[in-house]
Amino acid sequence: EEGVLVSSAIRDITERRRAEEEARRAREMYLRELHHRVKNNLQVVSSLLFLQSRYTTDPNSLSILKESQARVKSIALIHEKLYRSPELTRIDFPEYVRDLVADLFRTYGAEEHSVSVQMRVAVESLEIDTAIPCGLIINELISNVLKHAFPAGRSGTVLIDMSTIGPR
Repeated sequence: EEGVLVSSAIRDITERRRAEEEARRAREMYLRELHHRVKNNLQVVSSLLFLQSRYTTDPNSLSILKESQARVKSIALIHEKLYRSPELTRIDFPEYVRDLVADLFRTYGAEEHSVSVQMRVAVESLEIDTAIPCGLIINELISNVLKHAFPAGRSGTVLIDMSTIGPR
């Protein structure tokens, strides 16, 4: 009644912290394995499309198979990046765009011609739910440019300029 009363409780949370850390590591391992398996399965699909294209002589069918293969590869590349990413939920989007564009240039034989690329990708990283549709859009745009903008070995420059608009 005549002074300050102090009460305290001390609890050792070492075990709880250890269990939380173990659960986090297990989740990361699971996500890495999941991205790795998805990437491998998509690579199998891409290879099957390639094999099918070897037995097709119709130019329209070959084009469809090539485009489908490029789409599958663009999604597989995202899972490859996520598998190797320290975060597991976000990818370095400028690096992804560089790799995707380089792969498309190889696919369409554009590196053999004098077609250059300039990139300004202001988006640092994206989550998988955003990265996949953006990757597919970039895939379609670059594929169309390489197929139609540079016929008969014409030279030129492809400019990729990406930034966010409004709040994120």
